[in-house]
Amino acid sequence: MSNYFIKIFSIFSDKIKYLLIFFLAITSTSVFCMLYKKFIFFSILILIISFLLEFILIYTIERKIIFIKFIKESLCEVKKIVWPKPKETIQITITVFSFVLFMTFFLRSVDKFLEFFLYNLILR
Repeated sequence: MSNYFIKIFSIFSDKIKYLLIFFLAITSTSVFCMLYKKFIFFSILILIISFLLEFILIYTIERKIIFIKFIKESLCEVKKIVWPKPKETIQITITVFSFVLFMTFFLRSVDKFLEFFLYNLILR
């Protein structure tokens, strides 16, 4: 029972940390943009300090292990992708365009036929 409350509290504290990271990122970026032309050194210093605080907060999040594992698995999956060669890409593109063109003519002809059939023969 006590573990349950500790887990809920840790998840809640992680959410607060995420919100704080988001707030720091938005405010530091906006302060940097507002003060950049007048106080260059001060604005860059604020940005660097903000990034350091965000990094510290990210490092203290308990679920970061899951996130890091997710990123590593995603990178492994991206490495498994087999990209088509340029010749295959051109062939597939031509096939798709020709199919679209054929369907355009086909549907236009069916539409004209139905228009002719319905308006000239039936509704006359």
